[in-house]
Amino acid sequence: SEVVGQKVNTRILESTLDDPYHTMIFQGSSGCGKTTSARIYGNMLKAHMIEVDAASNNSVDDIRRILELVRLAPLSNKYRVVIVDECHMLTPNAWNAALKAIEEPNSSTIWIFCTTEFKKVPDTIKGRAVTFKFYPLGHDTIVNYLKEILAKEGETLNDTVLTLIASNCKGQVRDALKMCQRCAYTGVETEDQFNKLFGIPDTAGMRAYIESVLGGDVPLGLQVINKLTSNVDFFDWKCRLEGLIQD
Repeated sequence: SEVVGQKVNTRILESTLDDPYHTMIFQGSSGCGKTTSARIYGNMLKAHMIEVDAASNNSVDDIRRILELVRLAPLSNKYRVVIVDECHMLTPNAWNAALKAIEEPNSSTIWIFCTTEFKKVPDTIKGRAVTFKFYPLGHDTIVNYLKEILAKEGETLNDTVLTLIASNCKGQVRDALKMCQRCAYTGVETEDQFNKLFGIPDTAGMRAYIESVLGGDVPLGLQVINKLTSNVDFFDWKCRLEGLIQD
């Protein structure tokens, strides 16, 4: 009930608590709740949990060490949940080792593979797993969630700042929380303060300059440049230009 968004996924997962799937893939963009949901699922099952970061533990030997652990039934729990985060980083040999365990599952072990790059997961694994797609959160969902967090923490941010956070976090709860924390600590209240805190280029000002050049309005172009370059150093100016080009 405390997972932000992902209502379809949480509803399905909750319905399987009495008879869980033994191999699942949680796929979606970074920071949208895949690993957190996997941990919550394990907690709801009162399971013994093993969590592996495949970004740094991706060899066949790493998987074999896990397989040694899961061959035996848990001593005090009905289930053991193995969460493999960033699973797309596993080597082919590691996947092959995991496949054997998935093909011959024991009743107590549940595998949850979390990934931001679903295409890199072998088809042999996909075909034996139930896949859950986690989506970036919508603007209003993020704003309402941040308001709840701020209220619990006894902090406040105005609607302008909350809207800016929701617009710049790319639908990722984790990034939204980090931005919210920085804004609350530094007392951000305006869009200009927000942009300076996070180094967001003033693309509106840069567009005004380009339009003045294309329109042949030299005085306006100089006026825009003076405004944009006031109180910024050359490096900041260069970053603004690069930001506009990327945009």
